[in-house]
Amino acid sequence: MPLAATLRHSFLLRALAAGLLVFGVLSLVLPLRQAGMLGWCANVGAYAALLFAYLGDADPDTMRRRAQQLAEGRAVVLTLALLVATASLLIVALLLATRNQGATEQVLSIFVIIAAWFYLHLLFAQEYAHEFWMTGEGLDFPGGEDEPSFGEFLYFAFVVGCTFQVSDATTNTPRMRRIVLLHGMTAFWFNTVILASAVSTVLSLAG
Repeated sequence: MPLAATLRHSFLLRALAAGLLVFGVLSLVLPLRQAGMLGWCANVGAYAALLFAYLGDADPDTMRRRAQQLAEGRAVVLTLALLVATASLLIVALLLATRNQGATEQVLSIFVIIAAWFYLHLLFAQEYAHEFWMTGEGLDFPGGEDEPSFGEFLYFAFVVGCTFQVSDATTNTPRMRRIVLLHGMTAFWFNTVILASAVSTVLSLAG
């Protein structure tokens, strides 16, 4: 099945397995809520480590081969990853809103929110890279090479995530613009929730 093959090659399942392992071990010695938060952070850390290990200094042929492996079912994988990230952010935001957390959980909540924010933009950096290497077009990086490194896609993803717009690197296909639109809207929603959570945390600490 195409989706099964995509999941097999995806970093998503391997990172999730690492997060669940950390959660399982820590749940033996910590409250479940704290173990879950640390497990989520481990999941994001493992995903980032896999991403940089495989794509950080990958040559164009490796990037192209990787994109072909994940071609089928890519949208499903991205959707599932976004749902997981959104759920983690909402759960922590709701916990902060109740103001029913100790100091340890408040600190862990901040790390969970930061991890969710980075996870979102790493997902889209990989999505931009895959789209570019599947079609050979979609983004123009001024002053760069015709075959950009993964760092260029990271740059583009975090610019969109921080500013909700493109900067010197520009899109040149409708499909890439739709991906940027989805990224910008999701990032705006994430940042809104993060800002509200930060205000809630400050009020909780002050009160």
